[in-house]
Amino acid sequence: MSNEILKKEIEKSLREMGLLDEDLVDAVECVAFLREKLEPVVREFESKGLPGSIAIANDQDAIAAVDEITERVVNRQGLLEKAMMGEDIHDSLASIKAKVESLIVGSEVAARTIEQMQEATKKMRTTNRNKIRE
Repeated sequence: MSNEILKKEIEKSLREMGLLDEDLVDAVECVAFLREKLEPVVREFESKGLPGSIAIANDQDAIAAVDEITERVVNRQGLLEKAMMGEDIHDSLASIKAKVESLIVGSEVAARTIEQMQEATKKMRTTNRNKIRE
């Protein structure tokens, strides 16, 4: 995929999340740069059956970029104001962060919502209880 087509796709996704103007231009450039930089590492992880998003966790620039872009989207969507009014924004925040990570690694990254964490906790408890009984 050519670099320009990739940037257009990244721009479209970020625009759908609410980024505009300078925020949009900066985020597109940053995501495109990181995608190119991390592509060999992502490919290596995925060839081993591991999630490509691990590449982000191992790169300080990528971590900072995800946080910065997520913060800009949160500000544009007014999520902080909603949180101050008592609304639970965890799932929205997790979804935004997963979308940004997906744009960087070039594949789907699962959001870690409260419901998913609760399900994982229940599963672990059940597994542990079963091991104790054995």
